[in-house]
Amino acid sequence: MSLLSTAIGGYFYYSSLKEYAFSDTYQAAEGRTKIAVDRISSKLTEYQKAARAAAGLKILQTSLTGKNKNSLAEVNTVLDNFRSSLDVDVCYLMDRDGNTIASSNRDAPDSFVDRNYSFRPYFRQAMAGSAAVYMALGVTSQKRGIYTSHPVYSAGADGPSGVFVIKASIGPIEKVFSRISDGIFLMTDPHGIIFASNRNEWLYHVLWKIPPEEASEIAKTQQFGEGPWGWTGITRKDADHAVDKSGVTYMVHQMEITNSPGWNFIYLWDIRAISEKLINPLLRTAGYIIMALCVVIGLSVFFLYRKANGDIIARRLAEDKLSAAYEELENRVTERTTDLNQANRQLKAEILERSRMEDALAENETKFRKLSQEFKALLDAIPDNIILQAKDFSVIWANHSAVMDLKMDTSSPDGHYCYTLRHERTSPCENCPVEKTFLTENPESAEIKTPDGRTWEMRTVPVKNDEGEVINVIKVVRNITEHRKLEEQLRHAQKMEAVGTLTGGIAHDFNNILTAIINYANLLKIKTKMDDPLLHYVDQILSITQRGANITQSLLAFSRKQVMTLRETDINRTIENAAKFLRRLIGETIELRIKCAGENLTVLADPNQIEQVLFNLATNARDAMPEGGILVVKTGNMEIEREFIRKHGFGLPGRYAMISVADNGAGMDEETVKKIFEPFFTTKETGKGTGLGLAISYGIVKQHNGYIKVHSGPGKGTVFKIYLPLINKKAEDLEHGETAPLPMGAETVLLAEDEAEVREAMRGILQEYGYAVIEAANGQDAVEKFMENRDRIHVLLLDMVMPGKNGREAYQEIKKISPDVKAVFMSGYAPDIINTGGILFDDSPTFLSKPVSPDVLLKTLRQVLEG
Repeated sequence: MSLLSTAIGGYFYYSSLKEYAFSDTYQAAEGRTKIAVDRISSKLTEYQKAARAAAGLKILQTSLTGKNKNSLAEVNTVLDNFRSSLDVDVCYLMDRDGNTIASSNRDAPDSFVDRNYSFRPYFRQAMAGSAAVYMALGVTSQKRGIYTSHPVYSAGADGPSGVFVIKASIGPIEKVFSRISDGIFLMTDPHGIIFASNRNEWLYHVLWKIPPEEASEIAKTQQFGEGPWGWTGITRKDADHAVDKSGVTYMVHQMEITNSPGWNFIYLWDIRAISEKLINPLLRTAGYIIMALCVVIGLSVFFLYRKANGDIIARRLAEDKLSAAYEELENRVTERTTDLNQANRQLKAEILERSRMEDALAENETKFRKLSQEFKALLDAIPDNIILQAKDFSVIWANHSAVMDLKMDTSSPDGHYCYTLRHERTSPCENCPVEKTFLTENPESAEIKTPDGRTWEMRTVPVKNDEGEVINVIKVVRNITEHRKLEEQLRHAQKMEAVGTLTGGIAHDFNNILTAIINYANLLKIKTKMDDPLLHYVDQILSITQRGANITQSLLAFSRKQVMTLRETDINRTIENAAKFLRRLIGETIELRIKCAGENLTVLADPNQIEQVLFNLATNARDAMPEGGILVVKTGNMEIEREFIRKHGFGLPGRYAMISVADNGAGMDEETVKKIFEPFFTTKETGKGTGLGLAISYGIVKQHNGYIKVHSGPGKGTVFKIYLPLINKKAEDLEHGETAPLPMGAETVLLAEDEAEVREAMRGILQEYGYAVIEAANGQDAVEKFMENRDRIHVLLLDMVMPGKNGREAYQEIKKISPDVKAVFMSGYAPDIINTGGILFDDSPTFLSKPVSPDVLLKTLRQVLEG
C-alpha cells in the first residue's frame, strides 16, 4: 500500500513538473523570439530612414542627370559620410539602368563602381517607385548583407532617375543570436532559405523542402549565390512541432519580421532538452525519497506533496522574474528607439540644411556659369580681335576671332605674345599702343600694317585694380584692309563722277557743233565734183570732225555715260582684228605677241570700245619702251571666287574672260600705280600725254561690268589684266558687205532743233535726199507746226533738250492729236543726263546720239518710216 501510494504520488509529481516545464519553455521561446524580431526590425527601420533621407538630397538628384566629375566627387563625399555615420559596409548610387555611378567602396578591390545590379529585386522594386529591404549574398564581395534601397527622383524626370542603396553587414543581427544559449535560432527568406543562424552549417540550406522549379527561380536572382541549397531534413508535424530525419522532435516558434515581408525569425527547441531538464531533478528527488522511505513511509507522501507545491511556487516566482526582465528589456528597447529617432531627426535637419545650402550654391553657380557662357559667346561673336594682355605683353585671354586670325592653339590661347604672332618679331613694336597704355594709363589707338599686307586699327583700354594701378590691357584690333580699299575706290569714283559731270556738259556742246560741221561738210562734198581739187579739203574736214566725234565719245566713255552698242562678242576675234592696227601703233622696234586661248570667250560688249581700250594700253606700253621691247596680249578664262575677292578687293563671283596686256618696259612704283586711273594724271612730258587714256579705259571696262587691275614695279615692266563677264553663247561672224548708197526719201519731216546751225545743216541733208522739211525752233513751235500740217507730216525728228517745251513733251502732245505718229529723237547729252531730267521714257521711239552723220540719219529715218 505504501509503495502504491508512493508511485501514485510520484506520477502526479512528474506530471505537474512536465506541464510547467513545457509552459515555461514556450513562454521563454516566445519572449526571446519577440525580442529578436524587435531588434532586427529596429535596425532595418534605421537603415530605411537613412536611405529615404539620402535619396532626398539635391546633390544625388542632380548628379543622375549631369554625371560630371565634379558632381560625382561631391556625391562620393556624401556616401562616405553616410557609411561612417551608419556604420554599414557600403553606400552606393545607381542610375536608371542599374549601373553604379558612385560608391563609398570605390577605391576597394571589390568596388561596386561601373557594376550593373539591375537584376536585383531591390533595384527593380525601387525603380517601380517603392522602397525595398533585401537580404542577400553579395555578387561582388561574396558577403552576406542587408540591402536597403530607395528611389531617387530628379527635377523634371519622368519616374525615378536612379536608386540609392545601403548595404549593411549581417553582423548586428547575428549579435542577437549570440545572446541566446538555448535552442536553434534561424532567419529565413520567403522560400525558407536560412540566411542567419547560430548553427553555421545550416547557412544557405532550405529549412523546409522546396520543389525544383522554386529553386530555379531563386537561382535567377543570385540572392544566395548559384546554389545548390541543401535541405536540413526537417519536416513540420503541425503548426508548433517539427521532426528531423533522425526522428528528433522540435518545438517550433515562428514570427515574421515587421518591415521585411516574407522573412521570418524561427526558434527551434529540441523536446529532449526539455525532458532532460525535467528528469534529472526528478531522479535526484526520487533517490532522496527512497532513502527517506526507509525511515518513514507514511511521511513520504506528505513531504512529496510539500516538495511539489514548493517547486510550483518557485516556478511561478521565476516566471514573474522573467516577465519583469522582459518588461525592463522592452523599456530599454523603447528608450533606445527614442534615442535613435532623435538622432535621425537631428540628422535629417542637418541634411535639409545642407541640401538648402547646396541648392543655393548650385543656383548661384548655374547663374554665374550661364552669365559667363553668355559673355564669352558675345565676345566670340564679335568679328574684331579682342585680347587681354599682361604687362609682359603675353596673351592672357583671346576671343574666337583673335584665336583664328593669329592661329593660336585653341585649347590654350594664353602664353603667346602678340608681337610674335602678328608681326613676327621678337620684341614689342615701336609706338605699341599696349605699351603706351601701360605708361600713360590712358586709352590709346594706332593703325598698323602686318607682314601679310593687311591693315589693322588697334585700340587699347587699361584695366586697373582697386588701387588704380594698370594691371592688364584690353586690346581691340579690327581688320580695316577692305575698309581702306573701299575708301580709295570711293575717292576714285568721286573724282570720276565730278569730271564725268563736267565732260558730259562739254560733250553736248561739242556734239551739236560737230553735227553741224559734219552735215555741212557732207553737203559740200555732195556739191563738189569728183575731180575738183577742193574735194581733198572736204575729206580732211570730215576726217578731222570724225576725230572730234571720237574725242567726245572718249570723254563720255571716261565718265561712263556714252551709248554703247552691246552685242555677243568673241574676245579672241576682237583682239585678232585689232592686231594689225596695234602693230602700226607700237612701231617696228616693239615685238607684238598675240596668245589667244583655244576656247570660246564670248562676252556682251561693244567691240569698238574694247579695241579703244587695247589701243590705249598699247600706246602706254609703247611709251614705256622707247628703245624697243616685247608687248604680249593674251586671253584666257578664270573663275572669280570669294578668296580672289577678299585678296584683291573687287569682283563678283562668276566666270570671266581675261585679257592680259604685258610689257617689259620701265615699270612704275607703287605711288604711280595708285594714280594711273585718275583723270589727267600722266608721267609723260608736257604735250605728250593728256592723262585720259587709262581713265577712259577704266570707264569703258566699268561700263561693261568688268574690272581692270595693274601689276607693276620699277624695272619689272607692267601687266594690265581686264576681266569681263562671260556669257553662255557663241558670237556669230559679222558679214561686211560693200557700202550701199544712202537711201532716198519723198516724205515730209518735221525737224525740231533749237540750234539754228544744226537745224539748217540737217535740213540741207534731208532736202538733198528727197525729203520735204518743216522746221521748228523749239518744242512748242513743233506742236504748232504739226497742228498746221498734220496731214502732210510723216515723221518727227526732235531734239530731246530744248528751251520751254522739250522733245518728249512735244511728242506726247502731238501723239494725243495723232496717236500713230512716228518719231526719231536725238541729243548731244548723254542718256543718263536726259534720264535724270525725266525726258526719256520707257517706250520712247528711236534715239540718235549726236553727232549724227548723214548716213546714220538717213538709214534710221528709212527704218522708222518703213517699220
